[in-house]
Amino acid sequence: MRVDLLKKTDELQYQEFVQSHPAGMLYYDLKWCDVLLMLTGARPLYMVCKEAEEIVGIMPAFMAETAFGNVINALPFYGCHGEPLVVEHAPAARKLLLNFFDSLARDHRCLASTFITNPFEDNFSPDDDYKPTHLDTRIGQVTELAMVNGDETLLQQFEGRTRTAIRKAEKEGIEWCVEKDGSILPHVYELHHQNISDLGGVSKPARFFELVKENFKYGADYEVLTACKDDEKIAFLLLFYYKDTVEYYTPCVKKGYRQLQPLSLLIYEGMRRAHAKGCKKWNFGGTWKTQAGVYQFKKSWGAKDFSYYYYVRVYDDRIKKMAASELVKEFPYFYVLPFHELEASS
Repeated sequence: MRVDLLKKTDELQYQEFVQSHPAGMLYYDLKWCDVLLMLTGARPLYMVCKEAEEIVGIMPAFMAETAFGNVINALPFYGCHGEPLVVEHAPAARKLLLNFFDSLARDHRCLASTFITNPFEDNFSPDDDYKPTHLDTRIGQVTELAMVNGDETLLQQFEGRTRTAIRKAEKEGIEWCVEKDGSILPHVYELHHQNISDLGGVSKPARFFELVKENFKYGADYEVLTACKDDEKIAFLLLFYYKDTVEYYTPCVKKGYRQLQPLSLLIYEGMRRAHAKGCKKWNFGGTWKTQAGVYQFKKSWGAKDFSYYYYVRVYDDRIKKMAASELVKEFPYFYVLPFHELEASS
């Protein structure tokens, strides 16, 4: 077996590999690669492990190159997963890919490397033989749709307070629809930006939503669900569809309407719609251990826990002398190391 960087001639086989792998996710897809490339300006370093001419393993990554130094992620941008995917009959490909990833980082004199494990794979744990210098943990939360047989069995998965929230939205006269195309995305960005700014966070940029429209097919790859009150659009939910999984990607609600539970109605109708499309998993995404309220909200929808990890290797301790604000400015969209490991936070 041999590991090389992905060539143009292997892209079709790469795409077929991700599509056929049980843990293949949206974030491994080359459409997502195009979005990250245009958004970050970083260098794509997608790795393939071959046995003869057959791809038996893959690992996607991007490298940010700056005057201060380089950082490599698999993958960047709000916690995208990039753990190696390998076929069952070639488990050794995993170690080869990880060694190649580490060599890329060292050869390019990276300050740090990070790869984010896949919540649908069971191959990694904090005790694995790929030793990180730092380990960060997230809780993935996924609602199973595979066993749903009609609305009642779906509702039975939810906690009582969630069923009550759905009924409240209906009683308040909240209406919902699926937008006809991606022209709504600028409005999704505006409300998303307002919501995240109100929380003191960093929203996804407007350019991301433009790139979604440019690179993905509306209706097949993604959709936007909208909630209305008296003909006013008060909430949006951006969903991505990939294989049998729907990604709960961008929920946002207009200020003053949250208590009417429009988002609960959109999630419920989104789950019904996803099930009708043949989706088996509703991926709520990652939650920090400190986000108790967010965790309980997702859990109330019948979501089960799928822990995953950020494996970080620091190659140059200069990075620890930077302030968190400097890291964010120098390496936007890239994960470098946990902020509490910075000397400035000590």
